[in-house]
Amino acid sequence: MSEATDLTDWTEQEGGEDPSPEDAVKINLSRWFENHGATVYWEKRPSYGYQIFRTDGGADHPDLLVDGQYRTFAIEVKRGTEGSLIHDGIAQTKRYWSDYIQGTDYRLRSGSVTIDAFLLATEHAPDGRLYYRHGTRDTVRDRHITDREVFSQFDPPIQWLPDWEFTNTESATRILWRFAKMGLSDEQRDNIDAGVGTMLSDRLDGTQPNQLTPEDTDPFERSPMPAPKALYRSFGEGNGIATHNWRWVK
Repeated sequence: MSEATDLTDWTEQEGGEDPSPEDAVKINLSRWFENHGATVYWEKRPSYGYQIFRTDGGADHPDLLVDGQYRTFAIEVKRGTEGSLIHDGIAQTKRYWSDYIQGTDYRLRSGSVTIDAFLLATEHAPDGRLYYRHGTRDTVRDRHITDREVFSQFDPPIQWLPDWEFTNTESATRILWRFAKMGLSDEQRDNIDAGVGTMLSDRLDGTQPNQLTPEDTDPFERSPMPAPKALYRSFGEGNGIATHNWRWVK
């Protein structure tokens, strides 16, 4: 992407026509993030009211930058209607992460910004999954066995993984982690702070999520609305406790 030539390159611009199916997903996700305290930036026009972020040197980049009080996420958005789109998103998310740890700079109008994690998301994120939410395509797996005594040592308590995960989404996330890890020495991993993973929701915490049916309310119209929550892995020092992170931006 070229350098900004004037301030209008950074300003909000509404879309002049009906959004594409992928842009419609991005709009819903953006509003969801905003409703939970984050500021959202888009990577292109029309930006439907959102400001723009940029990368240096014309580097390719994901769809959204979500900036919260404590964390900033770069998010690749795909429609969750086809597995092939999600699989493409896995490869893209890994590539953006690799470019970033090799020096690609992400910038807002105010200056450079540090990315805490690169994430893949679909319209099913409020349901805590990537894939189509009905039927048996992506079923909930057994509850994670976690050491609550370890968690309770910290204030507030730390949770490294969600209580539940959906099988295909879990596999996609772990494959993304494995591909990111490949080719890095132990020394290189120790110097990587940015994580890589998927955007899900706190619907995966607590009791087992109910199986959904085609008659269920759209995930962006439910009340109460689940909160966004990212599952990502940091290969360096991370948070000083574990390399797995189950966090939101505030």
